[in-house]
Amino acid sequence: AVVVCVAVRSAVFGNTRMVILKLDNPLVEASSLQRIWTAASVQIDYLRLQLVPAGLSSDYSFAQIPIARSLADPRALIFLLVILSSAVIGWLARARRPAIPFALGGYAILFLPAGNFLFPVGTIMAERLAYAPSILFCALLACGAWMLRGRFGKPVAIVLALLIGAYGALTIARNRTWSDVETFARAQLRSAPESAKANYNLGTVEQSAGRLDAAASHFRRAIEILPEYAEAMNNLGIVHKDKGDLETAIAYYKQAIGLRPGNARPLFNLG
Repeated sequence: AVVVCVAVRSAVFGNTRMVILKLDNPLVEASSLQRIWTAASVQIDYLRLQLVPAGLSSDYSFAQIPIARSLADPRALIFLLVILSSAVIGWLARARRPAIPFALGGYAILFLPAGNFLFPVGTIMAERLAYAPSILFCALLACGAWMLRGRFGKPVAIVLALLIGAYGALTIARNRTWSDVETFARAQLRSAPESAKANYNLGTVEQSAGRLDAAASHFRRAIEILPEYAEAMNNLGIVHKDKGDLETAIAYYKQAIGLRPGNARPLFNLG
């Protein structure tokens, strides 16, 4: 499946380079070593969320996840320890429990194309990228539960039922995040306060609701995080225009145009 995925990707893109914004994935401007090391540290976050799905977020873009600048990054070192432990466990279990190395290896293979290891993808981290690998993660949990059931009997089934019930409750609670646009935007910012995009998204919601001061505050915060955020500059110009401060609006429009000359929106707004 990975080979087919890479082959199809190559056939579609050919020699063209897919445009990935720093806003979505800061790893596009990182060195290969920093990209791989950060991708390794992010895998620990994926594992944590699959074990304890609390603190879920719809956004991990710039600058919510810091880039691993040093080989001594603790999360990346933990990932190496997990890899080595998984390899040993898989090797020891290959004869009696072949499902274990199958699940461990399959999890790694399914994450490989979307994990920023081979090449930068459209985001530094996204929970949706764990959907396919989580099938193998669940299989590994099921295998472990089956082995424990043979040794401890009924209590294991009770614990497993409680675990599934807890996961179900977390799912229901998380689904409320999507009740409306404003609820979604506020939940996104709570989970990713250092994200420029999350601040921008809530700013657009506040702007649509006519809460201009609140909108301006979020747009300014987005620009503090990512100074070259042209869309936030443009929207901040709109806010000042709506408040009657045309000189400031013009200044923000010009900054947005300078950052992204091919962006039509600030040109139109300035006109």
